[in-house]
Amino acid sequence: MIITVVGLGVVGGSFVKALKGQGHEVYGVDVDEETLARAKADGCIKEGFVDGREIIKKSDMTIICLYPSLVLDYIKNHEFKKGSIITDAVGVKTHFLNEAMDLLKDKDVEFVSGHPMAGRENKGYLYASKEVFQGANYILIQHEENSKSAIAMMEQFVSNLGFHSVKIMSPQAHDEIISFTSQLPHAIAVSLIDSDNQKYDTG
Repeated sequence: MIITVVGLGVVGGSFVKALKGQGHEVYGVDVDEETLARAKADGCIKEGFVDGREIIKKSDMTIICLYPSLVLDYIKNHEFKKGSIITDAVGVKTHFLNEAMDLLKDKDVEFVSGHPMAGRENKGYLYASKEVFQGANYILIQHEENSKSAIAMMEQFVSNLGFHSVKIMSPQAHDEIISFTSQLPHAIAVSLIDSDNQKYDTG
């Protein structure tokens, strides 16, 4: 399978590192040419592209690891191989997914949104590691336009990368769970860090 990973930061970089040795033809897209050169030197990608317009047209799967607005911009401005699968790694799904599906209508591709529950406190390819996927959880978002075969294929695909538990749920269920388990704790942590003095109760 020809796979292109767009955005080789800590998440996208971990994808290409986890894909190494699995028999796929893997390409990378990133605005940082030094990152592309490093990923190629590591043997994680066959070739790197700053834009990837041509390789996307040949890819059986495109994994877009960018911020939500940039994912939508990338989808809007690129043509994908007919019959291919596109997936992402953003942490908020409902509104984002509705916009993505609207952009992809009539393009004969399938968008299977995902959320790897793995990462690191640092950013960038240098901190990427296939080990962060080992035993971690992965959420697949099942949209009404997704086929059962595509969901099943993605479930097996991420399991092969090392994810231990793959949960399938709706965009709304995902956002409700993540808001309490990830975003709320993050907001509390930031408020504590930003406190003027630790003696104050910021709860």
